[in-house]
Amino acid sequence: MATPTASNGSQPSIQLPRQLRRATFREISPDALEAVDPELKGVALEYILQSLQLVGQQMLAVASTTTTVPPRDRLPRELEVIVNDFSASGPTHLLAIYSKTAPRVSIHPAHGLVFAAHCAHLPPLPTPTSDSAKNTLPVVPLCLPNPASFPILMHYLYTKRPDHLFASLLPMAPGSSIQGLSQLAHSFAATFTVQALLAHVSRVHGLWSNVAALGIFDEKLSRSIEMVWEVLVESLAISTGSQWQSEKVQAQL
Repeated sequence: MATPTASNGSQPSIQLPRQLRRATFREISPDALEAVDPELKGVALEYILQSLQLVGQQMLAVASTTTTVPPRDRLPRELEVIVNDFSASGPTHLLAIYSKTAPRVSIHPAHGLVFAAHCAHLPPLPTPTSDSAKNTLPVVPLCLPNPASFPILMHYLYTKRPDHLFASLLPMAPGSSIQGLSQLAHSFAATFTVQALLAHVSRVHGLWSNVAALGIFDEKLSRSIEMVWEVLVESLAISTGSQWQSEKVQAQL
């Protein structure tokens, strides 16, 4: 996302694109799916995605309540975990999320298949162990542009709920009287400060950056991000009295 710059030597400003471009499409590798679960060899991706959606909510609940003790220094190859919910299959990997600009690592228990089935750019995941006597999971370091928005993305990949996505990205849920994106943008402009709107713009941009970095090509996800971005950037333009120029808006902060 563009950074604030000085405008006329006084007020800072920021340039934002009117639209966020989608990444070039890339197929999910069958080898990546087979590496996570050898029994999936030859199984169609569409069938895998449909099967995951049926149990995604329960799988997320299991992953979310699984705990581990983060390492103090270097990342080990595996970490011990405690699974507290057995309503669905347990997580198979620990995703160690960090960025180049913020080396602090956050550990997320996850089901490798969920990410292998959605992320075309995901590095190869180690095959999970079948040793039930070991309460450990392999650690997968994963560098992303915006670690802070990763939980939002993870929640969507498990649940496929655009309404939950909107609740995480918008300042407030649209009222029943709101009709159309433009009316919603005017409502936000009248309700929230420029700083509050910018915070949500940053969150959406971070999510979009992670989606592009991981190679996720989910139509509902992409359309949801595009809709939220359009509303927020238009609300910023209204709040700051800015005009669209060459598909960009320069907002005075």
